[in-house]
Amino acid sequence: TGLGLALFPPNVETDFGAFMKTDVQASWSRDAFLEALAARSGSRRLQSGSTLYTGFDVILAYELKEDQAADLLHETTLRRLRALESEMKSLPGWVSRCSQTEPKFRSLCETGISFVSHAYPQISVPTGQVVPTTLDFNGTGSAQIPLGIATRMVEARELDKIIFPEGFHHSLEGLRYLRSAFRFEFRCCNSMDSNAYQREMVDAWKADWKEFLVELLPYLQGLSLNQELPFKVYYEGSDIDSVEVMQALLKDISFAGGSVVFVLLYVMLHTRSFLIGVAGLLAVILTIPLSYVLSAMLTGGRTITIASFVSLFLVVGLGSDVIFVYSDFWKNSAKIEELQSLQERLVWTYVHAGKASLATTSTTAVSFFANLASVLKPLREFGFFMGLCVMLAWAILSLVVVPLCVVEETHMSAFCLGRCHERCHKKKDAPEGSGALVEWWTWGVFRWRRSCAVAWFLLIITFLACTFPNVRVNSGVPNVFPAEHNQNRGKEVLQEFDSLAKNFKRLYELPDTGADVCDLEYFGGQPPCPMYWCEATKSLADEGQCQCFGTSEGRQNRSRATLRLVHDESLDARSVANLAAEALASQDGSDWHGDPLLEQRSPVLLQEWETGATELKSSTDFSVALSRASPAVQLCFCGSLSCKPGSSWQEVPALVPTSLQGPSENETVLAQEPAGRLLASWQVAPHSRAWVDVAFGVEPTARSTLLGDVESEDLWRFHPEHDVRQPWAQRLLLSFCTQLPEKLRVTDRQCWIEEFREHLLSQGGRFPATPNEFDAEIGYFSTQRLVKSSPSSRFLWMRGGEVKASYVRFQIDVHRYAPSSEALVYQKYWDEYMEEWQSQNSGVRFLGRAFHSAQLWVRAEAQAELIASTVVTVVTALLLSFLGMLLCTRDLSLALLVTVTSAGCVAGLAFFMVVVMGWEIGAVEVIALIIFIGYAVTYSLHVAHGYGAAYMAEEVNPAVDPLGQFSEEADEAMSYLLASLKALGSAALGSAATTAGCATFLIFCTLTIFQRLGSVVMVVTAFSIVSALLPLPAALLWFGPRRPGRFGKVLFHFFCKGELPASKGPGGDKTAHQAYVVPARDVKLSSRVDPEEVAIANSPKSSRGKAREASPERRVRSPTGIAKMCISDTASTTSPDGSNYRALMVLAASPVAGSGVAALDAKKRPRGVDL
Repeated sequence: TGLGLALFPPNVETDFGAFMKTDVQASWSRDAFLEALAARSGSRRLQSGSTLYTGFDVILAYELKEDQAADLLHETTLRRLRALESEMKSLPGWVSRCSQTEPKFRSLCETGISFVSHAYPQISVPTGQVVPTTLDFNGTGSAQIPLGIATRMVEARELDKIIFPEGFHHSLEGLRYLRSAFRFEFRCCNSMDSNAYQREMVDAWKADWKEFLVELLPYLQGLSLNQELPFKVYYEGSDIDSVEVMQALLKDISFAGGSVVFVLLYVMLHTRSFLIGVAGLLAVILTIPLSYVLSAMLTGGRTITIASFVSLFLVVGLGSDVIFVYSDFWKNSAKIEELQSLQERLVWTYVHAGKASLATTSTTAVSFFANLASVLKPLREFGFFMGLCVMLAWAILSLVVVPLCVVEETHMSAFCLGRCHERCHKKKDAPEGSGALVEWWTWGVFRWRRSCAVAWFLLIITFLACTFPNVRVNSGVPNVFPAEHNQNRGKEVLQEFDSLAKNFKRLYELPDTGADVCDLEYFGGQPPCPMYWCEATKSLADEGQCQCFGTSEGRQNRSRATLRLVHDESLDARSVANLAAEALASQDGSDWHGDPLLEQRSPVLLQEWETGATELKSSTDFSVALSRASPAVQLCFCGSLSCKPGSSWQEVPALVPTSLQGPSENETVLAQEPAGRLLASWQVAPHSRAWVDVAFGVEPTARSTLLGDVESEDLWRFHPEHDVRQPWAQRLLLSFCTQLPEKLRVTDRQCWIEEFREHLLSQGGRFPATPNEFDAEIGYFSTQRLVKSSPSSRFLWMRGGEVKASYVRFQIDVHRYAPSSEALVYQKYWDEYMEEWQSQNSGVRFLGRAFHSAQLWVRAEAQAELIASTVVTVVTALLLSFLGMLLCTRDLSLALLVTVTSAGCVAGLAFFMVVVMGWEIGAVEVIALIIFIGYAVTYSLHVAHGYGAAYMAEEVNPAVDPLGQFSEEADEAMSYLLASLKALGSAALGSAATTAGCATFLIFCTLTIFQRLGSVVMVVTAFSIVSALLPLPAALLWFGPRRPGRFGKVLFHFFCKGELPASKGPGGDKTAHQAYVVPARDVKLSSRVDPEEVAIANSPKSSRGKAREASPERRVRSPTGIAKMCISDTASTTSPDGSNYRALMVLAASPVAGSGVAALDAKKRPRGVDL
């Protein structure tokens, strides 16, 4: 095992999205597309001597708690955020590693990208002034600046898509989410260094980073659990998810130690042997790594999902069942007088216990292997792995347990757990308290057999009727963590933000943290100004008017005069344009002509120093052409405050806007959309829409395998005919982007060919380009031009300067989590359009066979297939279990009874999951439903197999009511059932106890997959043991087979001998014989015979005179010995009342049969005995 683990080191899959890997077309097409995306830069060559960096991210997300009335931008909340991030950045590991980063990237870890760094900037104010000249956004300021300025500065520095959630606008209130991003960018090596050295350096930095996470992660986890904060803290970053998942997994695995201890104690108590308990459990645990090695050798797959770790809990419980069966049968072998030697006892134990344990083990393994029919690949791999575990556990325990029993009995009896050796290994004549309990239970079931069987059947129907209407399917990523855990709720919160892959790319350099405060009075050509700030006074203008100041001193004559209006954001600046033009013309005494030009300027902060009151206003410049050149400019302030201009400014007549209202409620100002067929209106918010990718020149080549991993390079290839250099290929690609039908619901697109067209036209060229022109321009285009803020190279597969393939993206007005039925409708629309488009355009051959993919399609198809696949897998598992039971019991009716009983357990389990717990059916629930079919079968099969074995071995117990009352209705079924429960009932109860005990520890795990599987194990164990001890015995006693195993004999004779078997009497003839149960008190013995030693078997069916047909002669177990009974065809006599009856001839293996035969004469006709 150790060598196998070294040769096949396991890879633990911590990505929960892997649970939904399916075989549907959308899934493998998406996998091929994503693998191809990962290989886009395969041919990119770095410049000689380029420096390479290794980066690690830490991302924090904040969510305001539901009970908080304020938003995250409240002053108190921001102070807490600031203190939190400052404390994190002061961690020793953080400080030391940040100091090692490349200087040009160091601000990303020292300051980071955070809103608090903008809300608390370091302010530089000249002496004697109150208005700052510069702001340094490093978060070290002593006072908070107005939130409006902070949010506008975030937007001005183009950090809003990193910090704010999608759809946020600075005018909105009630912000509930914020995000902060930090990065450590370390110098790794040089591109000229050898690959071995580069890998060595990268591995060293990764190891150092994981060492730092040991310090950082507990701090972040403490923040996440802090109930005193007004907000919740979530986090992600480089290796953080995998480390946190592994931490939770290792913590939960530690509970397996409790399961092992519990099972060890129970096994030792049951077997009364320390040696068997310890060695048996070690053998069971050894099967887990051994099964992995064997699975890796057979399938080549080394990836294991979290579900596979459930084997630590399950196999221990399953293995204990095998231990109990072997140990119980070994003890029973000591009570059989015919077995005189250890060799005979070994053979007998292996034959009987091996059959009994193999019957249940094989059906359990078959239920696991039935997962190979599932559409979910992780389920197939888990089922195959667990099936191997179960079978290997049986094989190893079969080789270990019985020899240990021999060793323990012969050489280690002194170490027996008990007061004496007799307590460990009971003598054959020792009384058994459990036997009386079994008889008491069996007779109780017998009295209520019809009621029990009917009640169980009605209960199953009720379970099914309540379950099916309430089934809900969840094909999303399984929530294996609690609802409020960082790995669950944190992922949902982070989805509220735009993708960091697009906005926080590698080697991202933070804009300069410093920003100049611009002079509001300056109107000349100046670089873009982030903000204005001025000292303000109370406005002297009347309400509804704007106070204005004008000047022309020291300014050059210009053909256009400018008026800068400082106003509320709600003001429609267009309504003031003509007023501004007239004001400027009147100031200069000239006329104006043409339309005024409007230009939105940076926000203005007006601060009244005495009171501390501030107002944040918008600013707009109005430029108007005058009849003669003029230096005139004006500043107008609408509101309660106005800035104090310099001495050269003079107050001019106030501006009186005709409207201070914005657009009406019914008016919608839409951003200009790109040309093409895009929806003008939509129903889904932009950040919630799905994206569809269409690839040209990439061809999926391999589907998912049944088991094992597929090499990424085998999933796709370049289409050999793809040649986008051809003009027709460019025309068709452009038409595909711009002429999509409305039913596809496209609201936005990212098409590189559109941008390439604009690039050609801007260079004075033409579109489409010729092959030579295309080759000349594509290199520059792919490195210098953007497609909707994304590099053009993102959409191209370049090899040796040639475009081998490309893809385009479309945003559709369908929710990314739309119901399966709705998503499949739009997937069908896309399928039909793609097929139609490729069939109608002859030039499409230059683009190769295009295909579309979307995560929405994968989820929808998986959801649609999940239920159908689950039904098929469950039916397959039940069918295979039925066949296995048929082979084990060799009786069709027994196999059907066990299958129906097991199906009832599955129905009860489904009722518990869907109705009681309200769970949606996802990957975890499917695992629970399918794999525990083996659990549902185990105990019922024990009883049924023992029932049939009692008949085949012709060893039964006397059908005598323990209350001393003779039951005239009891027949041989009672004897078979008693024998079965006495032989295997203890093992079944022990197995149920150990399985439920193991599952109890699962309840306390962190991962919900363990919690759910633990509760499911407990429920299915309860259903299974109850059904094995109540409804199944009731059905066997009511209408079960009286000659079990007949099906196997029929098949054997039919296929091997060509004839059907017939019953034979004692004399060899084929006549049927009758046998009767004769109570010992009703007979007079001709010899001295203890009535307790009389063999009693086969009662009449009823007291109304009709006896049951008996089987051929058989051996019957009496309370104190074994006897052989047959019916004498010649011995008959006449009773005193004149009626004839037959005598019973008994050959008893007891001291009373010294001469071999004892004749039993009846004093009178026995009650209930007919001719």
